[in-house]
Amino acid sequence: MTDTENPEGKRTSQPSSFRKGGFWVGMLCTAALLGVLGYWGWRMIRTNPAGEDLQTGESAQSATAIAGAVGDGLALPSAEPPGVSRSDIGRSIVLQMTIPARNSDWVTPYTIQKGDSVSSIAKRFGLKDASIVWGNTDLLADNANFLQPGQNLNILPVDGAFYKWKKGDDLASIASNWNTSVDAILNWPGNELNPLAPSIADGQWLILPGGWKPYEWEAPLIFKGKSSTYALGAGACPNGYDGPIGTGDWMWPSPSSYHWLSGNAFSPPAHSGIDIAAYLGMPVYAADNGVIVYAGWSQNRDGTPGYGNLVIIDHLDGWHTFYGHLSQINVTCGAKMFGGMILGLAGSTGNSTGPHIHFEMRFGSAPQDPLGILPAP
Repeated sequence: MTDTENPEGKRTSQPSSFRKGGFWVGMLCTAALLGVLGYWGWRMIRTNPAGEDLQTGESAQSATAIAGAVGDGLALPSAEPPGVSRSDIGRSIVLQMTIPARNSDWVTPYTIQKGDSVSSIAKRFGLKDASIVWGNTDLLADNANFLQPGQNLNILPVDGAFYKWKKGDDLASIASNWNTSVDAILNWPGNELNPLAPSIADGQWLILPGGWKPYEWEAPLIFKGKSSTYALGAGACPNGYDGPIGTGDWMWPSPSSYHWLSGNAFSPPAHSGIDIAAYLGMPVYAADNGVIVYAGWSQNRDGTPGYGNLVIIDHLDGWHTFYGHLSQINVTCGAKMFGGMILGLAGSTGNSTGPHIHFEMRFGSAPQDPLGILPAP
């Protein structure tokens, strides 16, 4: 109960429930108003769920008319620009992938395949023939004839040489021996050297950009009376011979349909002859008159096979010709030869990756390019 004053100034009492009832009436009115607003909003959303503008009666009639026209077979205007079709719009897939490039400052391994040659490998990697040899001196021993299928080569990223550092070496001497510069070696990023204080460990490999050197080894020429031979193995003939002197009218050692190369070109010091295309068992001819001074198996300086079955003719005028990798030798020491006579059959003996004729021409023991001497194919 609460006390209040009446007009006469007398205090009267009112129950508290009266005040509470007024409070709850106000709350019910508020709830009713909120309910009406919520119901109106729900109806609006249900009538237009995508939130689109409500169509006027005129726009609704227009839409109905268009739908009727399409239904009657009339075509709507094209949404494509004139002269452009959907097929003209290019589409491409963008892969979120980064493909690493081939290492450009260090060697790349390569396994020799059957049919490979120094020239074909060099061409594949954009290098000079000599760079294949100088990049693999431990394997090829400065001689392209050591090439064998299955061997693993180091492919340089640049023309030059690959050198294994030895205790006692110094950069100035190495650069001089390989005809390059100290700066070129120090500044090549793959060598990872500090130009100001280079530290090179024994056995460390270095790329020598632009490096090269003269061929260090040739089979020694052995003079035997009038004819001379080469010390390449057991096939060297023991005595000097007489025979028909060369005419200088050179001919290809292969049939006319095989006057082309299938392997290494002339690229001394790496390769002192040319590799002429051949099939197994193809006849091989003497390139000019002369006498046989080598007929048999040959070997390299380390005892491994080089030319395989080899025939050498001394033309008794300062010229010698070599015929390597033969499958069969048809001549013997001292045999007198005339240009065009068969001396053997083509093959792939020795260090060879496939049938061909390794053909060399030497004057006074110096290799000459046969393609500059033989008649044009």
